[in-house]
Amino acid sequence: MWSRKASQTSASPRWDRFLWLAAYTQLISRPSEATLAWAAERRRELRPHLAGPCARFPAVSLQARRGDKCNSANARMRPQHSFSCGGLATYLPALRAIRHAYGSCALRVATDGRSLIEELESGALPELEGWHVLYHAFNRTAHEAQRCEPMPVCQWIEYRREKLGIDTAGMGFSLAADLHLLAGGGVFVGQFDSETGRIAYLRMAARLGLAPPFWHYQSTKERARAWHPFTRRPRMWAEV
Repeated sequence: MWSRKASQTSASPRWDRFLWLAAYTQLISRPSEATLAWAAERRRELRPHLAGPCARFPAVSLQARRGDKCNSANARMRPQHSFSCGGLATYLPALRAIRHAYGSCALRVATDGRSLIEELESGALPELEGWHVLYHAFNRTAHEAQRCEPMPVCQWIEYRREKLGIDTAGMGFSLAADLHLLAGGGVFVGQFDSETGRIAYLRMAARLGLAPPFWHYQSTKERARAWHPFTRRPRMWAEV
């Protein structure tokens, strides 16, 4: 399955430029020693006994953005992002399809949503009991949606200190650590309308040498489409 995907992707006339962009992204976003130490201290693992068996199959990198997108005012102005406030069950169709296609049972979760981590830790979804899970444990309060003016700009990280009085100094470590976590997977599930999702996918591609399979969540529908780095339009690269 992997070799077939690789040959399909390499036939694209834009493949060389895509791989160059992926390699460049990998180069400029390499984690520092401080970031790696931060991540190692906070990395958590669920069902470690599955780590060995699941290592035989590509791990799923799940990026679930919440934060400002879950503010009710923002949802009214940008209804296309209303799906972002759903729980882990939102991603079960993707995980089922990927497991069926590739046998995957390892999950790397990167999210700014505290509720999603609580779902993972509580075992609220029995279907995930067969998955080995990695994530980072840190205080996500600074990432959460809050009411402020003007919306939605005041929610953006560059304005959170000024508009909300939030100390954003440590938020960079969590982002860099989560990007590194996502880059270690072999199948991407997330959002290409998020810079985090695009960077993570490009780093995965640089590590693997191919455009990994993905499940892109856009609007309220799941669409197997990729963000195109040159035209900024959806382009089919690979699909589950």
